Amino acid sequence: MKLLYLFVFMLSFWAKAQAWDDISHAWITRLAIQYIDDPALKDLMQRYQKQALAGSWYPDWEKFVRKQLPGMNHHKHIPFGKAYLAHLREDDVKRQSNYSELLAHCFGSLGHVMQDHWFDLILQQYLATKDKSINGDVEIGVMNIQRHHMGRRLHVDSYYPVEDLTRVYSSYEYFRDQNISHQEFERNFKKGSRIEHFLMTGLRLTSFFFSRSMERKMSWAAANMMDAPGGLISTAKATAKYWEVLYASVTGQSMSLAVHAEFDPIIGGVNLITHPELGQDSFDQASPYFVGEDGKHIPAQYKNGRYPSAIVRQFVPSESLQPGSHYCFVLPSRSELINVNSQNDLRLDFVYQLFD
Repeated sequence: MKLLYLFVFMLSFWAKAQAWDDISHAWITRLAIQYIDDPALKDLMQRYQKQALAGSWYPDWEKFVRKQLPGMNHHKHIPFGKAYLAHLREDDVKRQSNYSELLAHCFGSLGHVMQDHWFDLILQQYLATKDKSINGDVEIGVMNIQRHHMGRRLHVDSYYPVEDLTRVYSSYEYFRDQNISHQEFERNFKKGSRIEHFLMTGLRLTSFFFSRSMERKMSWAAANMMDAPGGLISTAKATAKYWEVLYASVTGQSMSLAVHAEFDPIIGGVNLITHPELGQDSFDQASPYFVGEDGKHIPAQYKNGRYPSAIVRQFVPSESLQPGSHYCFVLPSRSELINVNSQNDLRLDFVYQLFD
């Protein structure tokens, strides 16, 4: 019995290092499919949900193979994502029999990183403020609560597109930089998957022991994390929109600078889901702004957050807004950018109200 408690303690300690844990990522990924508007993309993600769920676990495998693959982490995952998208645009890859599976796996993987940004920048700030908890408590508390109620019957199968992933990493000289062979990568890739499944089983166990105490400690989180800004439904909807812009970029369709916007009363500004291949200069030159009821234009300022190459970008007004008044955030289109939709500006109407 002592060994069991030690095992549970070690797993709960490990969970503190995460934003959404992988059970949560898989659950959000599955939920996000129903919010996809593009019929072709929705059909693809429904058909290859197995690969999408496996992809949603992929960014965290580096925790278990770090000694062998020291460069695999969430910051390296940004260039990895760009390289994966570039790989999917190759004509010979498009002719592969597993192309649709690769799309689903890629979108699941990149969705994981976006979900962590959304959690850290939005939901974690709400819960830390409302439940008066430090970030570590927020993460382990939310994960135990969510895991216990929603992750018990969720199963994720392994999926190993090793040949394609080695090409992706090689395209930006990952193997040379990390001094690792393709054979070592394949071995460690599968090892990481096995360890991941083992630990996810253990984390289901921790939620059985700790979820009730966490619900008492974090009562607002337990009651509101489904519907709160940055919560499970909000993250699933944002994930679906993020997939749509990725799908447009891979299939050669025009895309917007940003595809999803939500007002955030914590920062008194707007959170945007954007494409990972667009730099911050694209947004600075677009000159986003807020418009008040009187028609006055108020320049929007970029709020440099935790992630310098953010998929989630935050903009705040350059001057104070009036609580209770109606405003519109406008991100003008950029006609000079290749494959960017220049027909419509992104607009978000909201009532300005700071978080209480």
